[in-house]
Order: sequence, then C-alpha cells, then structure tokens
Amino acid sequence: MVGDGGDFAALARTRTPLSFATVSEMRLGKAGDHCAALMRMRRAGLTLSLSVDASLIGPPNMFELMRTTWNLGVPWQGSESADQKPIGYSEIIRMATINGATGGGCPDLRAILPCLFDIFPQIAE
Repeated sequence: MVGDGGDFAALARTRTPLSFATVSEMRLGKAGDHCAALMRMRRAGLTLSLSVDASLIGPPNMFELMRTTWNLGVPWQGSESADQKPIGYSEIIRMATINGATGGGCPDLRAILPCLFDIFPQIAE
C-alpha cells in the first residue's frame, strides 16, 4: 500500500474505512516498511480492518492474521511511530470484527454476533 499523509488525511476526513491485508503487505508492499505503514494509517485516524487478500500468499486464518498484525503494531524507537502506543488486543479485535463489518456496509455487528460483545466488551469502547 502506497500512501502519504495526504492520502490518509483524505480517507480519515471522509471517514472512508481501509482494509489492511497484513500478509500481502508483508510480501508485496512496494512502499517499504509495512510496520511503519500500519502505524501511519493508525496515526491518521483511519478506521482499519483486517483482510485476507485474494491470493495464496498466506492462509485465510483470521486468528493468525490478528496475531501477525498485533506483532507488527509496535512503535520503533527513532522512527516516526516512536511516540505512539503499541496496538493492543482490543484494537486488533475491533479491526477484525466491528471495523470490518462497518467497512463492509454492515455496521450493526451486534445484530449479527451479539455474543461477541459479551465475550469482548472492550470492542464496544
């Protein structure tokens, strides 16, 4: 994914959700550091969801994708993300659930998976 502050600012301003295909970005990303790209998107205030690309680069396993993205979401000293907090579990769960549902045109995830909010109340925050 190639994007500078201007692209991300426009997406944030229009509240346009963005799907991050973690494994594909790691393998095919032409913009360089996929960790930095993830942290720039987050800093811009984008509504990020997780996705599996339509390729055979990685297995379509959402739990593995969540773990991998969580591991990427760590700020690095001396980088532009150094002042950010690491991506936490609740944020990853939101990216994998409610943010994806919102981006897919189904923002009322409570109607589809009401038990999810009982198990993970922090995604409603």
